[in-house]
Amino acid sequence: GFSDGCVRLVDLVGGKFVGELPDHGNAVSSVCLDELHEHCLFTGCHDGALRAFDLRMLGRHHHRLFLHRPKYDEGIHSVVCAQRLLATAGADGRVALMLPDGA
Repeated sequence: GFSDGCVRLVDLVGGKFVGELPDHGNAVSSVCLDELHEHCLFTGCHDGALRAFDLRMLGRHHHRLFLHRPKYDEGIHSVVCAQRLLATAGADGRVALMLPDGA
């Protein structure tokens, strides 16, 4: 993620740019790959929204949830996906826990 509101994807083996995930309202602060559904990527942004992307169809996000209220120009600090639990931590001092549907 980067401060321009876009996530860029790079093939680590070949070192080549393979795509990008735009449409973030602010700086992207956290990125997490779902270990159960390897095609699903979650991003946290300083606009307070969690976004879910399907990497098989690069481009726009599939889901956007505003989970945290921005504070001091910061929204979501961390996104963690472990087993079936998705957690976010925000600048508003809250932690959100979810059980995402199988994508």
